[in-house]
Amino acid sequence: MILDTLLHIIQQQRLIPPDSTLVLAVSGGTDSLALLHAFTQLQAKLRCQIIAATLNHGLRASAADDVLFVQAICRQWQVACVSGSAEVRQLAQNSGMNLEAAARQARYQFLTQVARDHHASHIATAHHADDQAETILMHILRGSGSAGLQGMAYQMPLPNAPDVTLIRPLLAISRAELEAYCQQHQLQPRIDETNQDTALLRNRLRLDILPRLAQINPQIHNSLARLGDTVRVDDAFIQQQFEQTVLPHQTISVTQITLPNRIFQALHPALQRRWIIASVRHLRGTTDELSHERIGAALQTAAQGAVGTIIQFAHTLEMIILYDAVAIREADTYHFPTDYWRFDTGEVVPVIVPGNTITPNNWVLNTTTNTPDTPHWTLWLPPHAKVALRTRHPGDVFAPAGLDGKHQKLKKWFIDHKIPQQLRDTVPLLMVNDEIAAILLPQWILSHTFIYPHSDWQKINFVIVIKDK
Repeated sequence: MILDTLLHIIQQQRLIPPDSTLVLAVSGGTDSLALLHAFTQLQAKLRCQIIAATLNHGLRASAADDVLFVQAICRQWQVACVSGSAEVRQLAQNSGMNLEAAARQARYQFLTQVARDHHASHIATAHHADDQAETILMHILRGSGSAGLQGMAYQMPLPNAPDVTLIRPLLAISRAELEAYCQQHQLQPRIDETNQDTALLRNRLRLDILPRLAQINPQIHNSLARLGDTVRVDDAFIQQQFEQTVLPHQTISVTQITLPNRIFQALHPALQRRWIIASVRHLRGTTDELSHERIGAALQTAAQGAVGTIIQFAHTLEMIILYDAVAIREADTYHFPTDYWRFDTGEVVPVIVPGNTITPNNWVLNTTTNTPDTPHWTLWLPPHAKVALRTRHPGDVFAPAGLDGKHQKLKKWFIDHKIPQQLRDTVPLLMVNDEIAAILLPQWILSHTFIYPHSDWQKINFVIVIKDK
């Protein structure tokens, strides 16, 4: 029965081109052992060559024996086998990833290398229907967007190896069916004792949470799978709209992606969000550090139209609101123009609101409650706010938009964003009630998170003008 289902899925989803070479990820457990056996039975019909690949992650004392087991099975079934090893704990320590993420990265790096060494175009894993339900539930708990609620796809290019396709041909087959298949064919899979460790989220979902949910809905696995299918169809429509209405208007360079402001502002928030996510993924290769809160901060800031405002994403990746465009870019060394409005260390200048503030070095900060025709940026001020300009003080902190209200040392921000050391003490800071509201740098303004107003706050537009001396 499983063989017929598996063959139907492969043909329906067009997972394996004829005359291709396929790498099977085999750990020796129930799922992967059933996958390996099934492909030995279907290999002739599928017209493909199979290679088993097994990796010792270095996490369990019995892992070396698991590799020996897979090698022995492959010899018995006359299947080519490649083995490898990885120091996952060391990888996790060096990268800051948790063990699960580090193990996954090591595993896919190994599988990709095996595929390239043997000119294989596809890698197959043994993810099944129960894994799919656990994945979707895990993403629900994490507050994932539509991408996470879809669960795992039958096939996708590997993120770091787009020339290799990852396939999951068992996604419609349950764990119980795979266990029955192993019993039917007298297969003796290896037991991974870490699968019983409920300190790991996926194990806890499988062993504790899903059985509880099944008491309420015995079809919980099917329900979660249907949710994934529904979201996948809806998401495909949004992606189609995104490709038609957004992508033709963006400009991409090595370090920056820009979109005209008029296009961005006219987009539905779903497409604005998708552009941010897609841009960060293009520049970074991942969106792991792009939280829901940071995307929300970016959308809210963009809606305010505060020209020059910066929203920080991950490390030195940032979104900036320009006069005629929105850009997501890698922060780089800032080149200060010769007429830059530098301050002398220790200088403090009260700001007139509304009105013109003339600084000692002869530039003007104009504040108005009306929207001027010239490029401007916006700040919301609490009632009776005390507004002034000064340079930095030791220990200064501020809360950039996009950091979920968290404060950051101004010194560290200057270092991270490569502000020249000799100029850091001359950068003007806009202070509101003795708190840094904005950092005035050439071409842009980095605003504090409290640009978002309360009901009684006053909206002020700022224009900086360099006067002739």
